[in-house]
Amino acid sequence: MKSIFNRRGGIITFIAILSSILFLVACVSQTPVASPEAEAVQARPPDSGVVEAAPSNPSIPTNQTNQPGDVAPARGSSGLPGSFTGSVVAVVGDAQTGISVTGSGKASAAPDLAVLSLGVEAFAGSVAEARDRAAGAMDQVVNLLLGRGIAEKDIQTRHFNISPRYTSREVNRCLGPDNTDCFKDRERVIIGYQVTNQLSVQVRDLDAVGSLIDGVTAVGGDLIRFQGVSFSIEDTQALEIEAREAAAADLMTKANQIADLTGVVLGKPVFISEVSRSAPKTLTMASAQRFDGIAAAVETPILTGELDVVITLQARYAIQ
Repeated sequence: MKSIFNRRGGIITFIAILSSILFLVACVSQTPVASPEAEAVQARPPDSGVVEAAPSNPSIPTNQTNQPGDVAPARGSSGLPGSFTGSVVAVVGDAQTGISVTGSGKASAAPDLAVLSLGVEAFAGSVAEARDRAAGAMDQVVNLLLGRGIAEKDIQTRHFNISPRYTSREVNRCLGPDNTDCFKDRERVIIGYQVTNQLSVQVRDLDAVGSLIDGVTAVGGDLIRFQGVSFSIEDTQALEIEAREAAAADLMTKANQIADLTGVVLGKPVFISEVSRSAPKTLTMASAQRFDGIAAAVETPILTGELDVVITLQARYAIQ
């Protein structure tokens, strides 16, 4: 009987030991084992700049072809989807192709408008006297212009000013309780008043510019002030069309030449822009104040010359 109980106890002990071993094995099998790649990802700082790929989806076939612009799934050392160990490749668009050129065209013509800048300047001991002298001289000038066929709408006052004129003088100044601390000083004092009246006169008969200058100088006398004369073209539309046509021809010539030199076939323009347009530069003569008080023995010579309108085009041609 005793041997029977000893045999049963041994069996129970064996069963208990076997159960403990099975339990330990089950616990160990459920603990995830980190791969070296996973440990590297976990140890990587968040701001390291390396992009990590999302875990692969078992439902997506491994032989699926990536579309353009897709980033290939990350693969581990075994070549299967896993932790990201490579670099991300960005897909960019095609670079611009074609031939880019600029062309410029110029059209020239003689000016048809002259602008005279002239006026009177009077100085006197009082404002009233200076104004009266300036007004009298300006009245003579305007009457001459109107009498020579200049329209009132072409005569414009551009500047009118009344200002004191100063000088300085030496004076003795004394300070202190008994005015014994004296020294020399300078003070500014008004010696009179100056009146300036300036006009802008448009002259369309350019042949009359020289005689107008002489006439204004004669009636204005010593009070006349002549700042100069400038020339321009009143309507530049026709010149702009001519210059634009020349710019387009220059553009096409350059594009065809570049295509021939580089061995490509020139296609149609895909972009055209007018990048600049310059109005006729105004021709300005030097100041004519040298005519003040001088009797004109001969008519003042005026040369008008020519003015230019320049247009620049920019284009890009396709390459076939």
